[in-house]
Amino acid sequence: MTETPSRAPLITVGRLLGAVITLLTLVGFVYGAVQFVDNRIARAVTDDEFVREVALQVRPFIIFDASGTIHVDSGGMHYLESVVVDSSGINRGMRTYRIVVTPHEHLAYEPLIEPLTVELLLITCQRGPGHQFIYRAKEIMRQTGAEDPARFRLEIFR
Repeated sequence: MTETPSRAPLITVGRLLGAVITLLTLVGFVYGAVQFVDNRIARAVTDDEFVREVALQVRPFIIFDASGTIHVDSGGMHYLESVVVDSSGINRGMRTYRIVVTPHEHLAYEPLIEPLTVELLLITCQRGPGHQFIYRAKEIMRQTGAEDPARFRLEIFR
């Protein structure tokens, strides 16, 4: 009778257990790394300073009134030298404005001015000397009882 040599099994319980532990360790490491990166991103995106910095770069704007007071600067004054408002004109009981915007350097597109407290405003713009933009605005309709100076939002396009 010929004896067949006994072969050791290819997969032993020890090898299988070692492979499972290695796989679980690898999956746990990858999961932990993903969670770590996600938490760092979430903290950065919700940080007030980071959000403020992004807003200043993406959509810089200012809010000013008819007396020339700048109420909010969300990065707009970084690009502007001055904003001068002349609101002395009155035509048929409605105020007219001359707004001169002087940027530090050439802007390819005129800044957008939109009224915040005036219901309807007719605005025209032309380039002035140097890098200036000269806006002429005429009130068409104003909120009833609005005695405060008109407020405007000026957004810079780069």
